Amino acid sequence: MMFSRMAVFVIGVPLLGLITSFRYVKSRKSIKNFFSKRELLGNMMYVYLLCVVALTIFPLKINLTRPSNLEPGINVIPVFNTLKDMSLISDSTMKSYMLRFWIKNIVGNLILLMPLGVIAPILWKRFRNVKSILLLCFCTTLTMECLQYISSFLGNR
Repeated sequence: MMFSRMAVFVIGVPLLGLITSFRYVKSRKSIKNFFSKRELLGNMMYVYLLCVVALTIFPLKINLTRPSNLEPGINVIPVFNTLKDMSLISDSTMKSYMLRFWIKNIVGNLILLMPLGVIAPILWKRFRNVKSILLLCFCTTLTMECLQYISSFLGNR
């Protein structure tokens, strides 16, 4: 069984519409101003999180009959292992390719977390200092990596 990235949006966007509708009806009863910058930013954060989930976890392939020789692995010290692997490569073209891949991966992950670091402090006061926003980004990254590792037990490679 396989779930594509579109499944996240097919489920997530209508759910956002449903939640927003309920919040609108509730705000009409309490005479609150519903359409605010905060509401817009909250919806942007929701869509951003949908995109992060779609990019990092999906496509999700569930294969319960995978071969026993394919056990999921974990890289606890990523920088050290990458440098060690690069030192074993003798071909300079391959080293250059690996270095570019490594840099693209790091820069891509930073760009992926950038909206979180911008929107979260605007929405919530507790994330308005560097320590708490770094902790939030670290926990978000750790959660994504753990979900990717858990999905590897389902046959997702």
